[in-house]
Amino acid sequence: MGEWAVILLLFIAVAAVIVLVAVLVNQQVKAGVRLPGRAEFYIDTSRGGWRAEPQQRRAQPPPRPPTAKSRFYLKMKLRHRPNWTYPLDGKAMVYIGRRADNDLRLTDPTADIRQAVIYWESGRYKINNLSARTPTRVNKRVITKQNLGDGNTIQMGRTKLIFRDKRR
Repeated sequence: MGEWAVILLLFIAVAAVIVLVAVLVNQQVKAGVRLPGRAEFYIDTSRGGWRAEPQQRRAQPPPRPPTAKSRFYLKMKLRHRPNWTYPLDGKAMVYIGRRADNDLRLTDPTADIRQAVIYWESGRYKINNLSARTPTRVNKRVITKQNLGDGNTIQMGRTKLIFRDKRR
């Protein structure tokens, strides 16, 4: 017999003795056990014996980016618009590429139709390369997935964007 099987049998035997003593002495007993993994069971003689304890799982709210006014944004230097910015605040995902249905549409023919996505996860913005044809670079390094920090340069084709965090 395996080591876990012996431990389980010993536990069941001890639990049976506790229940038997409680019933004979007419005491109310409430006890529970959590086995490795997700198995749980409880003994509660005040409610009529064995019962399954409902697992209380709180629904996790979807991650939301901060909504502070223009805290996070992308910046690009253009000849005809020298201070162009794209605010990221309040947006959980921003798709970037040449196609018209992208949130940030590029006119650069060297970028892919769906080049990358910037998204909020674990308290920060991250970027994923979505293109198999054209690499996405962060600070001149080819990436597949990358955390973004203030001043990071994102390059897609010939287009360069600078990620900015006003907090820093």
